[in-house]
Amino acid sequence: MTTENKSAPIRRIIPETIPLVTEGETLHPEAERMEEDIKADTPSPIETYRTDGPDKAFRIIVTEQTRSKAIRFLHQLICTLEEFGIELGTCEKRGRYGFQKQGALVWIEIEEQYDKKIPDLTKSYNLTYSGNPRYEHIMNGRLKFRLVADPGFPGQRSWNETDSQPIEWILARVIENIIQSYDKLIPEEREREAQKRRWAEEAREEERRHLAYELERKHDDNLLRAIELDRRSEAIAAFAAKCERRWQEAQSQALTPDQEKWLKWASQRAKRLSPFNYGYPNPEKDLPVNLEEWDKNTPLPEPTQLPG
Repeated sequence: MTTENKSAPIRRIIPETIPLVTEGETLHPEAERMEEDIKADTPSPIETYRTDGPDKAFRIIVTEQTRSKAIRFLHQLICTLEEFGIELGTCEKRGRYGFQKQGALVWIEIEEQYDKKIPDLTKSYNLTYSGNPRYEHIMNGRLKFRLVADPGFPGQRSWNETDSQPIEWILARVIENIIQSYDKLIPEEREREAQKRRWAEEAREEERRHLAYELERKHDDNLLRAIELDRRSEAIAAFAAKCERRWQEAQSQALTPDQEKWLKWASQRAKRLSPFNYGYPNPEKDLPVNLEEWDKNTPLPEPTQLPG
C-alpha cells in the first residue's frame, strides 16, 4: 500500500491547443478595457499601439491588424486561469495588480514580432524606433509572449508564435506553465512563510530568555537594595528615637515645636526609605520566574521599582 504525497504538485491536464474566441464574442471586462486603451493610444512611428494595463500588469504592443488576436488571447488566458483559481486582482502582500494566487504574482507581456529589412535609400523612412539606421522594422503579424514574475517563479518564461508553434498551442502552454508553476510555487511559499514564523518564534524565545536573565539580575539587585534601604530606615528611626529621649532627659519641659518638627521629618524620612513603603517584596512580582512553567503568551512581570 502506497502513501500519497499530499504536498506534491497537482498535475492538471491542459489540451494540446486552446482555440481563441471568435471575433465579435463578448470579452472579459479586463480584456475589453485593454482593447479600449489600445484604441485610444497614439500610434508609434512604426504604427504600433501600446497599453500597460492597470499597475503595468500587462504590456501589449501591437499593430492595428494584430490587436484583435492579442486581445482574444488575453481574454482566453484570463478566463481559463480563473477556472483554476488564479484571478486578476491586487495582491495585498505585494500591493500590485496581476494574476495572483495566495500571495504569488505573475504578469504577461504581448508584443508583435518584427522582421529587419534594409531600407530602400531612395525613399524616406522614419527609423527612430529601431535605433539602427541600417535596418527598418517591419511588423510581421506574429506575436511573442513573456511572463514576468517574482524571482523564483519556475517554468518557461517566453514563447514566439511560429508556423510550428501557432498561437493556440502557445496559449495552452502559457496556461499550463502558469498553473503548474503555481502548483509548485505555493507549497514552497508556504514553507518559506512557515520558516519565517519559526525564525520569528525562535527570536521571540531568545528575547524572552534574555529578558528573564536581565530580570533575575534585577531581582538580585532589588533584594540587596531593599536590605540596604531597610537598614538605613531603621537606623534613622532608631536615631530619631534616641534624639527624642535625650531631649526629654535634658529638659524639664515638653519638646519644643522645632524639636517636634524635626522628629516628624526624621520619621517621615525613615518611612520613605523603607522598602515596605514601595510594596516590596511582592511575591507575585519580585520572584524570578521559571520560563519552563511560565505561559509564553503572558508578559514577564516587572519587579518592584525601588529608589537608588
